[in-house]
Amino acid sequence: MKHLLLLLKIQILGFFGINRLFHEKKARVKTFFIGLGVILLGLLFVFYSVMIALGCAELGMADAIPALMLLICTMLSFFAFITQSSGVLFGFQDYEFLMSLPIKKNAVVVSRLCYLYVMEFIFAVVFLLPALVAYGIIEGASVLVWVMIFFSPLIVPLLPMTAACILGSIISLCSTRFRHRNTVTVILSMGTVIAVTIWSFSFRTAGEAEMAALVTNLEDRIFRFYPLAVLYDLSITGGSVLHFLAFALLSCVPLALFTIILAKSYSRINAAMSVVKINHREFTQKGRNIHRPFYALYTRELRRLGASPVYMLNTGIGAVLLILAAVYLLFTDAAINTTGPGMPEALEGISFAAPLFLAIFTAMAPSTAASISLEGKTRWIISSLPVKTGMLFSAKIALNLTISIPAILIAAPLFARTFSLTGILLAFMFITPLVYSVLTAVLGLAINLRFPKYDWTTERQAVKQSASEILSMLAGFAVVLIPMFLILVFSRHAKIILVLATFLAALGAVLIYRKISSRRYYGFS
Repeated sequence: MKHLLLLLKIQILGFFGINRLFHEKKARVKTFFIGLGVILLGLLFVFYSVMIALGCAELGMADAIPALMLLICTMLSFFAFITQSSGVLFGFQDYEFLMSLPIKKNAVVVSRLCYLYVMEFIFAVVFLLPALVAYGIIEGASVLVWVMIFFSPLIVPLLPMTAACILGSIISLCSTRFRHRNTVTVILSMGTVIAVTIWSFSFRTAGEAEMAALVTNLEDRIFRFYPLAVLYDLSITGGSVLHFLAFALLSCVPLALFTIILAKSYSRINAAMSVVKINHREFTQKGRNIHRPFYALYTRELRRLGASPVYMLNTGIGAVLLILAAVYLLFTDAAINTTGPGMPEALEGISFAAPLFLAIFTAMAPSTAASISLEGKTRWIISSLPVKTGMLFSAKIALNLTISIPAILIAAPLFARTFSLTGILLAFMFITPLVYSVLTAVLGLAINLRFPKYDWTTERQAVKQSASEILSMLAGFAVVLIPMFLILVFSRHAKIILVLATFLAALGAVLIYRKISSRRYYGFS
C-alpha cells in the first residue's frame, strides 16, 4: 500500500506540472493560468449540468434527471478516456525504470488505474454532482438520498473507466501484431469512437410530434440504451439502498476482474509493444531525396503525427466528429421547422451561426497546441536548423490545416444543403471555418510557445494534460462562441456580425503569426 500511494502521489504531482509549483518560482505564473483554465472549464461543466437538470424539471421530467445524467456522464467519460487509457497503462517512457524498482508489479498497475480513476472522479464531481444536487433540491430528497447523491461520483466513473481500459488494452494488444502498429492503433481507436457515436445517435427524438411522448418515455429510452441505469434510478428516485449497493457492486466487480487479469499479462503486453519489427529485405543504397526546406519540415511533422497514436487521435477527433455531425443532420428527420410563429427570424440567426458551428470543431484540439511540447529534449535539433523561425512554425500550422481543411470541405456542403443556404451564406459556410481553423492553429502555437511542456514521460501528458492544450481549447472556444452568441441574440444584424467576426479572425491570425515569427525562439525557451 505504501508503494501504491507513493506512485499515485508522483503521478498526481506531475499532473499539469503541479510538482514544479513547490520548487520553481517561475512555475507559479504558469500554474496560475493552468488553474484559471481548469476553473473556467469546471464552471462550464457545472453550468451545463445545472441547466440540463433545470430544463428537465421545467418539462416535468425531474424524475428522469438521475438516469439521464448518469447516461451523459458515462458516455462523456468513456469518450474522454478511451483515447488515452492505453497511453496511461502501456508504452510510457518510465516503464523500464518503474519495473526495475523493488515494488510489486500489481502496485504499478493499480497506481495507473487509480490515476485514471482520480481524473474520472473529478469529472463526475463537476458534471454529475451539480445536476444531482439540483434534483435533490427540486424534489426535496431525504437524508438517505442525499448520502447516495454525494457518494455517486465515487461509484459512477468505475464502469466507463473499466470499459475504456478494456477497449484500450485490446486495441494495444491487437496493434502489437502488426508492423505499422501506430496506424492500426489509430484505426481501431477511431473506429471504436465512431461506432459508439453512431450508436448514441439512436438515442434521440424525431420532432415536435414526439415531444409529449418524450416526457413519459424518456426513462424507458435511457434504460434500453444503458440497462444499468435502472438500478441507479431506483436508488436515487426511490431511495433504495439495496439498489444503490447493487449498482456499486456491478460497477466494482468488472474493474476488479480487469485489474487481476491485467496484472498477470502486464509485462507481456508492454514487452510486445516495445519490440521493433524489422524488415529483413535486402538493403540497397538509394540516392538521397532532396526537398525544399518547407516540404522537409512539413513531412517531418506528418511523420511525427503518424508516430504518435494519442497525438493523431486527439488532433483528428474534431474533424471526424464534424463530418459525422454533418452527415447526421443531413439524413436525420429532425429538420428545422420554419412555419411556426417567429421562426423565420430565428431561422435566419441559426443559419448565420452555422458557419461558426463548423468552426467549433476546428477549435477542439489543434495540433499546434502540443507540437512544440512534443519536440521534448530534442528541440535543439529543430531550433538549430538554418531556416527562418516563420518556416518552422508554418510547417506546424500546415499540419493542422491538413487535417481541418478536408473536413471543412466535406462538411460545409452538407451543412449548406441541410440549412438550404445560398448566396453570401453559402460562401461564408466555407470561408468562416477555414479562417477560424487558421486562427485556432496560430493561437495554439502561440500558447504552446508560452507554456511548453518538455519534461513529459508519456506523450499523453504533452497532448492532453498540458497547460497549452487547455488554454488553446478555451481560447478557441471563446473566439468562436462569442460571435455565435451575438448572432443568435442580435439575429437582425447576423450578416454584419458574421462578416465582422470572420474579418477579425483573419486579422488576428495574421497579427499573431507575425508576432511569433518575429522572434528566433532559440531552443523554444
